[in-house]
Amino acid sequence: MKTIHTFIVMLVCGGLLWQTAAAAQSSTRRPDGDWLDQSQAEIRSQQVANISYDIFLALGEAEMYIGGVELHFDFTPGHGPLTIDFGGGEVDHLEINGGSSPFEYNGSFITVAEKNLQAGENRIHIRYRHSYSRDGTGLHRFTDPVDGRVYLYTYLWPYYANRLFPAFDQPDLKAAYTLEVSAPKDWSVVSAAKETAIREEGGNRFWSFAETEKFSTYIFSLHAGPYAVWEDTAGDIPVRLFARQSLADYVAAEEWFDVTKRGLAFYRDYFDIPYPFYKYDQLIVPDFNIGAMENVAAVTFTENFIQRGPASRAQQEGRASTILHEMAHMWFGDLVTKKWWNGLWLNESFATYMAALALTEATEFNDGWHGFFLSSKLSAFRADNLVTTHPIEVPVPSTADFFSVFDSITYGKGASVLKQLAHYIGEDAYRAGVSAYLKKHSYQNTELSDFIAALSEASGRDLKPWADQWLYKAGVNRIEARFQCRSGQISDFSLHQTAPADLPTLRQQRIEAGLYDLNGGDAEAIARIPVEISGPETGVPDALGEVCPDLVYPNDRDWGYVQVTLDPVTLENLGTRLSAIEDPLLRSMLWQSLWEMTQKTELSFPAFFDLVLANLPQEENRRVLQQVSASMLAAIALLDRLAPYADDAVSGYGPKLEAMMWGRLNAADIETPLRRLWYNSYVSAVRSGEGLDNLHGLLQGEIHLPGMEIGQDQRWTLIQTLVSFDYSGVEDLLAEERARDISDAGILQALAAEASMPDISVKRGWVAELQNPASDLPLSRQRAVIFSLFPSYQSGLQAELMPEISGDMVTLGENRDAYFLSSYVGTLLTGACDAKALEYLDRALEQADRLDPTVRRFLREAHQQDAACAAIKQSLRQ
Repeated sequence: MKTIHTFIVMLVCGGLLWQTAAAAQSSTRRPDGDWLDQSQAEIRSQQVANISYDIFLALGEAEMYIGGVELHFDFTPGHGPLTIDFGGGEVDHLEINGGSSPFEYNGSFITVAEKNLQAGENRIHIRYRHSYSRDGTGLHRFTDPVDGRVYLYTYLWPYYANRLFPAFDQPDLKAAYTLEVSAPKDWSVVSAAKETAIREEGGNRFWSFAETEKFSTYIFSLHAGPYAVWEDTAGDIPVRLFARQSLADYVAAEEWFDVTKRGLAFYRDYFDIPYPFYKYDQLIVPDFNIGAMENVAAVTFTENFIQRGPASRAQQEGRASTILHEMAHMWFGDLVTKKWWNGLWLNESFATYMAALALTEATEFNDGWHGFFLSSKLSAFRADNLVTTHPIEVPVPSTADFFSVFDSITYGKGASVLKQLAHYIGEDAYRAGVSAYLKKHSYQNTELSDFIAALSEASGRDLKPWADQWLYKAGVNRIEARFQCRSGQISDFSLHQTAPADLPTLRQQRIEAGLYDLNGGDAEAIARIPVEISGPETGVPDALGEVCPDLVYPNDRDWGYVQVTLDPVTLENLGTRLSAIEDPLLRSMLWQSLWEMTQKTELSFPAFFDLVLANLPQEENRRVLQQVSASMLAAIALLDRLAPYADDAVSGYGPKLEAMMWGRLNAADIETPLRRLWYNSYVSAVRSGEGLDNLHGLLQGEIHLPGMEIGQDQRWTLIQTLVSFDYSGVEDLLAEERARDISDAGILQALAAEASMPDISVKRGWVAELQNPASDLPLSRQRAVIFSLFPSYQSGLQAELMPEISGDMVTLGENRDAYFLSSYVGTLLTGACDAKALEYLDRALEQADRLDPTVRRFLREAHQQDAACAAIKQSLRQ
């Protein structure tokens, strides 16, 4: 076998040979396409075992990189030809066991005939070339517009490792990896293992890395470039942090390391298992498609976690939560991995749950469960009320169906159900079961039954019935308290559970009913009563004889996964006293119930707005303020789309809310963190000429807010709003700001502002650019345009362009990646709120069986939401 070093030199210096591919003969053929069916993965799992990869890469600033890989594996014949996943590259040479061999390559995978392999040990040697990606998948290349430096990183989840090197790219074929890389001498190179040697030769350095533990291909990684580096240790674990040079001054490295150290110690103790890998690197990278990725020992994060100004408390917490989420994966996901993608939910749900637990118990954010309710729980409620809701555990026929389960059911609902399960069996039993599961299955692949078995054994309860109710059936239940009082005491008390007609399961869970007295203004707990509910009605005998309450919340302290309808007594008593309730989590849950009742028209919009005007100015908790402001802004956006059909009594609330927010923004008695929240809400809510003048004054420094400076990111928000309303002189403002901020973030913001112009010809041009599969715009810039193209007050322009936006969705799905499709369809086809535009969505859905799974899923959601809005508009016309 050639040494790694010799092979790299040959790739860099020598000629590249082309091996003419011969057809592999087989009775079992894998369908062509850039995806992997589960059935084909199962066949391949029977063919290969004991896998390792020797990977060789020559990197630089050219548009392509040169690579080589030697696959070592044991082969079991009798299952047809062997395929090796390799998407979008060029195969220059292939050898099997030291000799040239015929093969087929269709641009998605290499096929080798079974007769060319031997039973037992085999090695396949492949030399190849591949373009760097521009869509954030595979090996992504980014040039910093500030200083021209080039940065590389990989994103290989779920099925993109084969865009880096030819591989058996499925989670249950774990392998060991050795790596050697040639790169420019001023670059750092980072991967799953620690480098063992760095040699300088000519203008390059050759990096050698130790062989790794066995893990799945999607969590392998390679990152390279002239990154700024910070170093520390967490006990005996080396930890490093990387970011672009031009952003180095803005990186909160000390804060990042503090959370890292706390998290590693917490998880070590909670799981009773030491950190399973040698070192722990974290890289903050540009153009990243998602929040973060749990690559083994080299986690990647979006640059959204870097602020070019003071970070808000919410931003600091979001950063800490994501650090802890990815870290939890090192044990649950990387050390122990699901067998196939139907197990994605358990990986992500568990990490989400553990991040909230670690955040609460190991960091300064000790109210982390409140944040969990507002993020994970509420996102799950929204997803569970969509037409595309699905059970937590669902089949995933192929990697092309991945986005069918990459949603808030996977993350938010799954995590909420695990939280509910911990209350159901007891937190000590839950922890013991998780630890036993991880110890038993380390470096292996598992299925859901393995996890349930471990928790069943630890708790002494058969959890299969629980799993059947919670994991295999879709939907969310609602509960309402019903009670009667006699002589000031409760004489009858029960909890009533309902389910949607099409999802009729009534689930069993342990919750806590909270009974409160409001006579003193604050909500004083009369009693908190644990209840195990099941079926349509559950009596609560422990409540009998208690003082008659002013307020009842059936899911007190948020133990369960259930939506709450407020009883008439509670609803009547809230009024102006809502802001006086001391417990912030209780206030949040009450506000959420009020907002849900408004969306279901059980509470009118004027009644909701009156509650906001009466209570929100007194709110001092940042979480509650942000939550209610978001609901208020959603209501204002709906009024935008209903105009001019909403009556004056409803539309008149817009100026009232705007004035209330401007007053609080300028008040002297609020702290800067809350003022920033009021600022964000006000900028988003402005519709009036007076409000736009205020924004212009803030931008030009003519208006000053107490204790708050307008930073670069805030300046862009102001400009985008002014541009979207075609404010006087706005083109000059945009040109000046574009010249002021030449960073990548500035380029993205400028594109967003340009896209938001209320000009039909501008928007038509952007729609055409987005639909062009040969567009030069990287995905990050396309997304910046998509998310800003149609503000809610421009829904008329969106409706006018719907024939073009929704045209030929079949071809769009065939030509574009799932990340683009989820953004395009999920954003541009939602919100027109117009009956005529809805007809175009109907036409697109007539081809449902031909649509890409991602397109079909987001198109169905867009249709559901637009139909509901259009129906409200139609009712107002009559």
